Amino acid sequence: MSSLQANAAEYTALVAALTGAGLDDDILPSVVRLMELRTAGLVDNGTHLFAMRAAGTSQASLTALVEAALAGKHDLEPSVAAELQRMRRWSTFASLADADGNGDIDFGEFVTILTLLELGGPGGPGHQDRVELAFRTFDSDQSGVLEPTEARRMLAALAGSSSVGAQVRDRSPAAGELGRMDRARAALLSRMGADGGRLTLEQLRSFRGSVSAAVRRAEFDALDMDGSSSLGKKELATLLVSRVRPDEAQGLLSRAEALSDEAGGHGSTVSEMQALDALLEQADDLELALRAAAHAEGAAGSGVSREGFQRACRAVAGPSGLPTHQQEDVIFSLFDADGDGRVSSAELCGALRAASDRDLRHDRGSPLLHALARLPRCIVRSVVGRS
Repeated sequence: MSSLQANAAEYTALVAALTGAGLDDDILPSVVRLMELRTAGLVDNGTHLFAMRAAGTSQASLTALVEAALAGKHDLEPSVAAELQRMRRWSTFASLADADGNGDIDFGEFVTILTLLELGGPGGPGHQDRVELAFRTFDSDQSGVLEPTEARRMLAALAGSSSVGAQVRDRSPAAGELGRMDRARAALLSRMGADGGRLTLEQLRSFRGSVSAAVRRAEFDALDMDGSSSLGKKELATLLVSRVRPDEAQGLLSRAEALSDEAGGHGSTVSEMQALDALLEQADDLELALRAAAHAEGAAGSGVSREGFQRACRAVAGPSGLPTHQQEDVIFSLFDADGDGRVSSAELCGALRAASDRDLRHDRGSPLLHALARLPRCIVRSVVGRS
C-alpha cells in the first residue's frame, strides 16, 4: 500500500469514527489526527468527499464535530486554526448551494451556482447584467415573476451559455441526465425562496449575493494562512495576480513575491477587501478617471501619480471607497513596472478586464470562481466524474 493510499484509508477511518462516536466518547485524539492530515496536505479532496459519503455525513456535520472537540483548546497551531476557518466557510457556502440538503453539491447545483456567478456581471460597456437580462427575457408578461417552468428554463438557458456550464457539461455523463438536472434546478429555486417554484428578480439577486459573499469570504480565508483576519501585502498581491491571465501574470508574480510587511503594518480586512473589489470591478469607469487624472497632472500617456490615483478612485467610488494605504502600495508595486512612481491605467485596467471576462477556458476568470476552485477541489472532480 502506498503512502497516499495509507493516508486515504486512515482519513476515511477517522471520519467514520467521528461520525459514529457517542456523546461520551473522547474524540479529541481522532480530531487532532484528522486536522494533522488536512493541514499537512496528506489527503486529497477526492478522499475527503469519499470519506464523508462512506460515513454518511456532511461537511457541516463534520465541521461541527471538529469545532466541538477543539472548543476547549486555546493553544491551536495557526495552521490548524486556519484550516478550521476554511472548514467553516465551506460549510457556509455548501449550505447555500446544497439545495437538496444531502450534504453535497450535486452536478446541477454546481453548474447552476457557477453559472450565476460567471454571468452575473455586465457583458461589456453599456451591457446590463446577463442573468437579469435572461430573467426579463423569460418574464414574457412583465409581471416581475417567473412561473416554475419559466424559471427552470431560464436557469437551463444560462447554463447553456456559460463557459463553465459548457466545460463541465461536455465532460460529465451526469450532464445528460436531464431529469436530474431539472430536479437540481427546482431544488435551487426553492432555496432561493421561490414560492411554489415562482421566482422574483429580487429573490434571484438576493441568492446570488449571498453565494457571492460566501465565496468571497472563502477566497479571503484561503489566503489568510495565519488566521489573522487580514491580508498582508504579499497575500493581497497574490489575490490580485490570481485574477490575471497566466501569460500576463508572470512579471507580476515576481513583484508579488518581493513584497513584505512592515512590523505592525495594517493588513486588509474583509470589509476593506470588499470595498477594493467594488472599486476594481468598475474597470471602465476607473480607466476613464485615471486617464483624466493623468491629463490633469499634465502627464497624459505616462500614467498617474499616487495623488492622481487617489483622485481617480475618489471620482469613481467616493471618499468612503478609497483603497487603504496598504492596498495602494500593493497596486503600485504590481503595476508601476518601471518604478517611476506612476501607475499605467492601461496595464491596470487591462488586467482587471481580463479578470472580468470570467472565461474559465483559460486559467483565469472571476476571482469568485477561482475562490470556488480553492474550496475542496473534490467538488469539481467528483461532480464531473459522478455517475
